[in-house]
Amino acid sequence: MKKTVDRFSILCLLFILAFHVALASDDIMVTNLFLEKARNGDASAQMELGNIYFFGNENFKVNYSLASYWFRKAAENGSPVAWFNLGICYEQGLGLEKNIFEAMKCYEKASEAGVPQASYNMAISYLNGIYDDEKKVLTLEPSPSKGIEMLNKLSAEEFPLAMYKLAEIYLNGKYIEQNTEKAFALFSMSANLGNTDAMCALADLYHAGKGCEKNEEKKIEWLKLSAGKGNINAISKLAFCYEHGDGLPVDKNQAFELYSLASKNGDSMAQLKLGEAYLHGTFVPQNVETARSLFLNASKNGNHYAIFNLATMALEGIGEEKNEAKAAKLFLEAAKRGNSHAQYNIACLYFEGTGIPADKEAAFYWFKQAASKNDEKAQRRLALCLLQGNGTKENFSEGIKWLKLAASNGDLPAEQLIKEFNLTD
Repeated sequence: MKKTVDRFSILCLLFILAFHVALASDDIMVTNLFLEKARNGDASAQMELGNIYFFGNENFKVNYSLASYWFRKAAENGSPVAWFNLGICYEQGLGLEKNIFEAMKCYEKASEAGVPQASYNMAISYLNGIYDDEKKVLTLEPSPSKGIEMLNKLSAEEFPLAMYKLAEIYLNGKYIEQNTEKAFALFSMSANLGNTDAMCALADLYHAGKGCEKNEEKKIEWLKLSAGKGNINAISKLAFCYEHGDGLPVDKNQAFELYSLASKNGDSMAQLKLGEAYLHGTFVPQNVETARSLFLNASKNGNHYAIFNLATMALEGIGEEKNEAKAAKLFLEAAKRGNSHAQYNIACLYFEGTGIPADKEAAFYWFKQAASKNDEKAQRRLALCLLQGNGTKENFSEGIKWLKLAASNGDLPAEQLIKEFNLTD
């Protein structure tokens, strides 16, 4: 599934966890008691058996088939939450054949019975549509208006996740007109109801002065509150603040501890920052192999900055033999993920045929991608391609436009070329 759906599905699993009751030490005896009640049609016991088989424990292995079986029994005996859990099993293909339409039916029944998470899941599905990665087809067409209507209803019922998602929509201006003040208000309401992601988002808004007055004290206050409740993103951002003295006194030791904590919990930006500290020996002893390991972990989480760093290490032979082909492959991967420096570098490699077959058209394409992100070197190289007809048709006026833009952005070679061409105004 697409990333947006994956993120939302993780939230669903966390919701299931809220219904999981820790068993006593005599798990087998307790489970047998649940089993007897479950066989007699007790929906609560059936739900608990579903949870036991879904999560497993020391005495019982995870068995999604049995979990989905007992969730279905509990649902049929009147448990709204069981309908929701059964929907998760259908959506994720856990113990049942993956079937998003059956999942939506389950969510609808749970939603009608007042399970807000089910309504939230339906809203997200309507917003984004549902894409089947295996079949490579869109199995549910997006209906943003319906999704937003459901999110508004949930927000009015003070469901924090809905408030947070609606705030994101207003902040980014996706589906509806951008309204940073509305976003700030919704993030605030969600944060005050305990949503740690909303707390972290408020810190960002206070830092940028979006929807509110800039306020560094408030930024740190919300970051600390979110981090104190275990939000990994907030922990990583707080580490950055300690490292750079951003709203806090510089404290490298505290930065290292927080980056380490966030890194161990899978935060890719913390892994990146910690990797860079080890690579350059800033506030920790230099260790290139530890840096590489951290960059690799971050890259597995899709962090294009980490992929760029791995490419640079391969190109320059940092802690390894120089490998231009490996570097080109990694630069291309980072470029596809939107990294402007990688886009410039892969363009240069395509242009020169270094580590990859020469391809002037591909070079032009990637120079243009980086130039559009205001990379002044890429703007100059794009200008030269246009002026000389490399990888594209000659276009003098367009070339001069990009050359002047590169110069205005501080590219010295571009300034020199403008003087040579006598193009100064």
